[in-house]
Amino acid sequence: MNALNTVVLSVGLVLFLFGFLLNRSELPYSSSAVSGLSYSVKHRRLIFLLVDALAHDFVRRESDTYPVESLYEMKFVSSLLNNSRTTRLFHSIADPPTTTLQRLKALLTGSMPTFVDAGSNFGSYRLVEDTLVTQWHLANKRVLFVGDDTWMGLFPSGFHESHPQPSFNVKDLDSVDNAVKSFVLSTLRNSNHSWDVMIGHMLGIDHCGHTFGVVYPHMVRKLRELDEFLRNVVSLMHQDDLLVVIGDHGMTVSGDHGGDSPPETDAAFMAYSPEGFSDVDDGRDGSANRIAQIDIVPTLAVLTGIPVPYSNLGVLIPSLFRSASDFRNGLIINFIQMLNYSLNYHRRVSNFPIGDDLKKYIGWFSNRNDTVLVDGASKLETAEMITRLRRIQESFRAQWTRFDVVRMWFGGCLMLSAIVCFLLPRMTRKAYTIFILQCLVSLSVPYFCDTHNSPFSFPSQLFSATLALILVYYLLVTSRICYRSYAPLLLTLVLALAYTSNSFLLEEMHVTVFLLQTVVLFQTVRCVIRRFRLVNLPAFVGNHSTIFLLFWPFLLICVVRLTLNVEVCREESLPNSGCRPATDPWIAKPLSKLTQEEIYELVTYRMFVGIGALLLWLWGHSVWLKRLNRSSGQTSCGDFFVRILSLLAGYILPVCWALDAAQAVIPLPGIKLLSSTSLYLLRVWHARVLLGFLALTFVTFVSRPVRINLPSVHRTSHLVQPLSGFSTGYQDRTLDNHSKLRSSNGSTLKPTTSVTDSRLNYVYSRWLVTVLLHLPLLALMVFLNEVHVLCLLAIPLAMILYLQICTMLSCLGTHSKQDNPLVYRLTQASEWHVAVFACLLDNLSFFATGHQPTLVGIPWHAAFAAYVGDHTTQWIPALMVLSHLYAGQILTAATLPLVLVLSLRFPLFCSSAFNSVRRCSELELASYSSGRTSHFVSSMDRLLWRFFVSKAILTFGCVVSVGLLRRHLMVWNIFSPRLLFSILSTTISGVVLLMVRCLVVWRLHSSVVRMGLAGKLA
Repeated sequence: MNALNTVVLSVGLVLFLFGFLLNRSELPYSSSAVSGLSYSVKHRRLIFLLVDALAHDFVRRESDTYPVESLYEMKFVSSLLNNSRTTRLFHSIADPPTTTLQRLKALLTGSMPTFVDAGSNFGSYRLVEDTLVTQWHLANKRVLFVGDDTWMGLFPSGFHESHPQPSFNVKDLDSVDNAVKSFVLSTLRNSNHSWDVMIGHMLGIDHCGHTFGVVYPHMVRKLRELDEFLRNVVSLMHQDDLLVVIGDHGMTVSGDHGGDSPPETDAAFMAYSPEGFSDVDDGRDGSANRIAQIDIVPTLAVLTGIPVPYSNLGVLIPSLFRSASDFRNGLIINFIQMLNYSLNYHRRVSNFPIGDDLKKYIGWFSNRNDTVLVDGASKLETAEMITRLRRIQESFRAQWTRFDVVRMWFGGCLMLSAIVCFLLPRMTRKAYTIFILQCLVSLSVPYFCDTHNSPFSFPSQLFSATLALILVYYLLVTSRICYRSYAPLLLTLVLALAYTSNSFLLEEMHVTVFLLQTVVLFQTVRCVIRRFRLVNLPAFVGNHSTIFLLFWPFLLICVVRLTLNVEVCREESLPNSGCRPATDPWIAKPLSKLTQEEIYELVTYRMFVGIGALLLWLWGHSVWLKRLNRSSGQTSCGDFFVRILSLLAGYILPVCWALDAAQAVIPLPGIKLLSSTSLYLLRVWHARVLLGFLALTFVTFVSRPVRINLPSVHRTSHLVQPLSGFSTGYQDRTLDNHSKLRSSNGSTLKPTTSVTDSRLNYVYSRWLVTVLLHLPLLALMVFLNEVHVLCLLAIPLAMILYLQICTMLSCLGTHSKQDNPLVYRLTQASEWHVAVFACLLDNLSFFATGHQPTLVGIPWHAAFAAYVGDHTTQWIPALMVLSHLYAGQILTAATLPLVLVLSLRFPLFCSSAFNSVRRCSELELASYSSGRTSHFVSSMDRLLWRFFVSKAILTFGCVVSVGLLRRHLMVWNIFSPRLLFSILSTTISGVVLLMVRCLVVWRLHSSVVRMGLAGKLA
């Protein structure tokens, strides 16, 4: 039934996203020339240079966005700008999302991509809308292209000559730029090469930002090279040529883009014409001109003598025309094109809301021939035409921010019903069927009765919600559940409700830390109260057991609090928030992005912390394995692989970090080492060797989890010895002495085997720690910064400390003669409070590893941690980026089965006061079963499902927040990214949980059971 609940939850989430994430309909029509209007060519040839991520301040510094030392004064461009007659420079304001593919679509169609379009940034597809390239092709203009190969996906056959260059390798700063410069200059020098439009797309500045950030010597070099390139281009231009240099978007100081902050949306747009421009007054102030980026499209269309693309919503830029009459004629073309597009969109796609006067005005132009349209537009004043065009533009902006509330309501209710069914596991099949049918009936009420402006909208939704609440109440009354066990879920609900406040979202890490501390303190208080009831006050105060009672919670709270020191700031974070900016050299910046001063000052410290934490973990894991082997007398081929792996990891990971630092040292004067490309290649191959050996070790352990020769496994009656150094406080009994135990519900449990060979002891903990903790930890270190090793190690440490507190509570003053300690311990370790703690720790790990739920915070550089060159598939880079983003969540989900196994022997280092419940051997996990399912498997399933439900509640909280606050000012900057990150987190955790469950049950547990049966038959 849980699988069916998961399907209902997924369907509800998809429905909600279809209603919330905005998308626009594309009309596959092309513009044609309007009779009675002149489409004269103003410039014979157009040089269209798209410089990716060229921010306005890179060309002319007018703000303090970037440090002074990071920018190169483009001397030649500055000299051009001093001549206002031949050169124009604008602030080109891009619409979010500021991703390259979406900006390309806007610069070619004049349309406004919506938020959901950002997801297709790495999958270009052929444009179906009318574009500048399409119109140039229809006008028989010869179009040449060189640069980013994304254009070939958009226009497979749109160019007469094309030289695409691979674009995804952000480590390569020069290959694409050199190809563009070589082709453009050679074409300009070749007088026999006939062409009308030449397009070049340069990527060096964008790649430099992604790889090193803005404050780096390479950025100065790329700006100097661009300045020199423009000097050469201008010197080769003809008198009637037009040069436009366009930045598709800007970037933050850390070199990221994708959001809607001013540094990301403020791009440069420069136009140069040897013949010069007119002094047409456009109401703007010289170099402070600000235009919408989509205004470039109709302007270039009119200047090159072609119809304006059909879907364009931009308005002409007056100052790029030679005379007022040229601008007036072009504005009429622009006006008629936008009227035609508005009318057809209104008829074929949506009846979007516009003002009554504007609707009446557009209606008057409908069904008119070209002559009437031209005459009507010619009678309007220029200012009136511009005003009406801007109003149409704003109407489309409002249209593309409309939500499908019915789908959102439908999806949200389905998610809520699935979560309720998750929380009521004893619901009968009949009650479950009734509940689902009732949900469908209640959801159909708003679907059939509701329209966007209907007066029955709110009553119908209220009625369906009331029906749902009545049934939920009925299920709660009829279900035999213990409500006290659900109390920890209140903390998850608190965090979910916090998502409805942008202030709490900005401080989500602090909220999570507070809730984690609340869980720990609650369990500690319960321990103190239970201990106090057993002894008098003097004995309670003076007993060393009290010290143990308070020491472990104090240590855990300190570990949780220390993670606040590695929090990375958001753009919206307050100056006094205590977080670290994205450019912080101590933790946030990768070693390869450090500046000259930072390298000399911090690289030793950071390497020492990373290597120290790595060696500490390798040493601890090695010592732990040796003690297990000494206790069980077992060694295997897998142990040999682990020892070799530890040596490799202790060498390769520090070498990778050192090579990252060396890439930052290369540009420094006086230091001659290998080239930056060679160092990067060495780093990639070191990472590949480590990942390959990790995969080999993983396959070795999974293929044969239990490596014991069957003839040596036999029935015996000797005692199973506990792990040396563990204070057990009991003596293990043989399985023959426990042939019949009674479970908590009184059913008789029979052993499936009598094998008690000590070599099978600790097989669960050895395999789980190595396969689900050690190997993933080392693999994730390849992608993260070296200082984040400590944060990853804090995850299993926090889980162990919390398990120590929980087992102290469960063993303190409980039944001293427990009939079935195994069932009791597994049940206690899979309670709701353990799942809630793991869920909160999972959420904290996202921030502790240097992330924030923002588009600009996505670590794209991780896609090249173990890959060189351009990716031929999107899955490999996506997996590497997600591994960086959700390293903590992956590790948290993978450690959950280990919690159950370790609970058999916990608490550690405690007196007999905490040993009222007998500790259990790991052999008992496979020896005792009830029916077809062992207690270990059922307890693990219970813990995994409860953890997943806790995460689903957080995702549902994000769904509620964006649904209620869909008109909030910060919905696209704060709430929507948080929803998307939460969905990804829950999905990845679900996949990891499924993989972990399959590995543990189908490989480890079944192998131990089969080994026991084989030994019994031997």
